[in-house]
Amino acid sequence: GVIDYIYTWRKINDTIGVDYFVDTLSEGVYHLTVKDANECIIETTVDIDNLASPILDFTTNPYRKKYEEQLIDPFVFVDRSQTFEQNIIYWNWDFDYNGISASYDAFDSIVSASYNEIGEYTVFLSIETEFNCIDTIMKNVVVDRYELYVPLSFTPNNDDDNEIFFVKGLGVKDMTMIIYSLWGGVIYSETVSVPLGMDLNEDGLGTIFQGWNGKIKDQSDAPIGVYTYFIEVTTIYDDVEKIEGTVRLIR
Repeated sequence: GVIDYIYTWRKINDTIGVDYFVDTLSEGVYHLTVKDANECIIETTVDIDNLASPILDFTTNPYRKKYEEQLIDPFVFVDRSQTFEQNIIYWNWDFDYNGISASYDAFDSIVSASYNEIGEYTVFLSIETEFNCIDTIMKNVVVDRYELYVPLSFTPNNDDDNEIFFVKGLGVKDMTMIIYSLWGGVIYSETVSVPLGMDLNEDGLGTIFQGWNGKIKDQSDAPIGVYTYFIEVTTIYDDVEKIEGTVRLIR
């Protein structure tokens, strides 16, 4: 052809552009007409597909960890996003997202983090592809611990002080406690399941775990002495702990 050329880009009957270079076209079918200085015309059709949007995902390895353990062996977060024809060029991680603005802590596809306090944390990932597609995703991780405190003695003498043999615990899922008499018979037993997110004695009122009040099955006072207990706990990590010991009843 003979310069100068006239370019006309059309979508259906609308003229979209009149230059050889057009970078504002969206997804669709376009008709291109090129006319040179001698009025010679060539026409073609251009089909533009849109890029598939990224599907963001990342793994938390694992979702929940014991406080002391994650200080030594941190959480690991691995980007598993699908970007199809695109490549990710930026990863931005916020390990404790506040729900308003992100403060980025790491910038790779595989990162790790530990936390200084027990709690539930929101992990925020933002990615950007080579074609300027930006997307975000959030997941939560939990840092907690398992602890069990069993008293050595109690004094059920109606003075409202240390009246109940009361086991306290964090990270307890299920617990069974059995108290044996001085002669080996069962005089008290209790099995509880702790609602998710609550401690064994969260309200301090004994509404989840009642404890032993120092009475035997006929509700008469148990004699002063040393009693054997057996406690079986399933923790929030699904570990099972069995504890045997003694408690001294004092009046």
